[in-house]
Amino acid sequence: MNWRNRGWFIGLWAVTACGAQQSAPATSSASPSASAPMAGGSGALNAEQIRAVVNDHGHELRNCHGRAKSMTNEIFKGDLMVQWKIAPSGEVTEVNAVNPPPLAEILAKCVTEAVKTWKFPAASHPSSVSRPFSF
Repeated sequence: MNWRNRGWFIGLWAVTACGAQQSAPATSSASPSASAPMAGGSGALNAEQIRAVVNDHGHELRNCHGRAKSMTNEIFKGDLMVQWKIAPSGEVTEVNAVNPPPLAEILAKCVTEAVKTWKFPAASHPSSVSRPFSF
């Protein structure tokens, strides 16, 4: 099944680089690439570069949702806000789920563990990402 058939929605992007926050308008779409690209300008990764990596790892997010469902026999529906930092090398150095609801704790742990393994393009400055994943 693809993202559209699964009903996954990706909304608000916020990319913070070197203290300057840039964000695109919130959107609701059946595609994981719903947000408009943002200009990087500061040596950090831009939204399109980040979105490409997230899209490449969409199967991991779907697997996490399925795994959490099988472990709890309940389905989490809603947004899971995840924040992570990317070193100039492209390695994820820090990741956390922001206030996950109790029903989403297993999902949050799986998603944060997955994001820790993602590799982004190298940049001249670190990047910070805050993004909701909707399930």
